[in-house]
This record gives sequence, C-alpha cells and structure tokens, in this order.
Amino acid sequence: MSYYNINLLLTIILAPSLVLIPIVFSKSQDSEIACFCSDTSGSYYPHSNYEQSLTYLVDNLCANAPINNGFHKANWSEGDTDTNRAYGLANCRGDVSNEDCKACLVNATISVNNNTCPYRKGAIIWRDYCQLKYSDVDFLGIYDEAVDYKYSRENERSTYILPVSNLLSNLMNNIDENTLFGHRSTTVEIGYHYDNIYLYGMVQCTRDLSRGNCTRCLRDAIKEISTDRVGAILLYGSCNVRYETYKFINN
Repeated sequence: MSYYNINLLLTIILAPSLVLIPIVFSKSQDSEIACFCSDTSGSYYPHSNYEQSLTYLVDNLCANAPINNGFHKANWSEGDTDTNRAYGLANCRGDVSNEDCKACLVNATISVNNNTCPYRKGAIIWRDYCQLKYSDVDFLGIYDEAVDYKYSRENERSTYILPVSNLLSNLMNNIDENTLFGHRSTTVEIGYHYDNIYLYGMVQCTRDLSRGNCTRCLRDAIKEISTDRVGAILLYGSCNVRYETYKFINN
C-alpha cells in the first residue's frame, strides 16, 4: 500500500489545462503524478513534419539523458523551416539509476503521447523519478512558474509548521554549484528530526536554468508549499519541492 491512500481527499491547486493522473506516490516505485497539456501551442496533424520533429526529439532525450547524468536538452526540426522545430528536456531525479531514469522517460513518453496529450505541440509530464517537457516554443533556460501542481495530505498538523519550515530552510541553505550542475546530483535530500517528528525533504531544478533562476524558482515554490501537512509536493515547470515523513530517496 502506498503512503498516500488513493481514496483520500487531496488538496490540489492547478491550471485549467492541467490533466491530473490519479496515481499516488510510492515509497519505492516510479509513478505518474501529473501532466500539463499546453493550450497556447495548439495541436499538430498526424504524420506532419512537426510530429516527426517531436518523435526524433523525444527519442533523443530518452536515449541521452540516462547516460548524461540524468539530464539532456535538445531541439529538432524536420523539414526546411523552423516552424516545425520542437524543443525539449528530460530531467531525472539525482538518486535514480540509469536504467530507472530511462524506464521513467519511456513511460512518460508513452503516456503523454497516447493518453493525456495526444497531438499537442507542448506538454510537461511529471513522474516520481523524472520530468519530460517539450514545446514548439524555445523555453530552454527560461524560468517557468506558469505551470504548477500542488499535492498534499488531507490531514492538517499545526505541529508540523515549525519543523517543516526549518527543513525547507535547511534545504535551501545546502544548495551549491555541485548540487545544481554536478554529476547526477540535482537532488538535495536532508533528514530532519524535531520533537519526535522525522522529516525528509528534496528540492530539484531542471538543469537548463542558471543558478539564479534555480534559486528563485525554489524560493517561490517553498513559499507556496503547504507546511502543515504530513507530506507535500509542489511542482513547477522548472523545479520541484517535496517533503515526507519517510525516507523516499534511494540510497
């Protein structure tokens, strides 16, 4: 049984075009969290040049991210003009293996293309182990706060506000250059114990961001995440923050 009960009432804040996948977090397995289908980019026709661009792009991301420290960005254009160019990135959690990273990205691709955002030119899919993002607009290096997803346990615990706030502060204080850009280390995890409350937290940015934009993204996310719950996650297009009462990072 997952830590989160699928029958629980969830607290969710989302954009109108955010498609939620009702799959809960798991302590040990990769699962789908949410998917955003862009309304601004529009749709493409089957067998079009853009579809070919997107197919080559996603194949490139899935092949190269696992062997490049869990991150890869690319763009691809099929045809003679840039109107068919697709931009994308793949970002895996820093603690997952190459095999789990690739499996996560493959599953993300299958889901977003076949089930949640078919024929959409732009989309973001978040899974427990990875994030896949693509668009016909060049977003690489740009801080994306327009897309967000907030998930937390139903039960409120006022006694958690102080320890969770301290945990999140510690996470921000432990971000350094190696954390942001080092070898498969875009994930920071800290265990925190306060008055018999054990907490574990994680922050992560997509590695196309500058240090300044990463820090800004995480600070904004931390301001928005619930601090009075027994576990919560906040996802932006460019970063994410999560804390739990169990150790969810792989050793």
